[in-house]
Amino acid sequence: MRAFLNLGHTLGHAIEAEYGYGAITHGDAIAIGMQFALYVSEKQLGLSLNRLELKRVDERARFPGQCHKRYFHENIC
Repeated sequence: MRAFLNLGHTLGHAIEAEYGYGAITHGDAIAIGMQFALYVSEKQLGLSLNRLELKRVDERARFPGQCHKRYFHENIC
């Protein structure tokens, strides 16, 4: 269970740290990290992890599925 809950947290925490805590919500940062983790798994490892379904869930919850312009920073996204 812990591994599932940690999905996306590595990049998500990097996004939060780069912008300064509070500039982007924890949930938004983790949502971006989750999409990134699934993307890398598909592209690098050939795994099919249903990234599009996660994107639909994120959209319904109003989480970003990728870095939005307001969060864009050359060091991250």
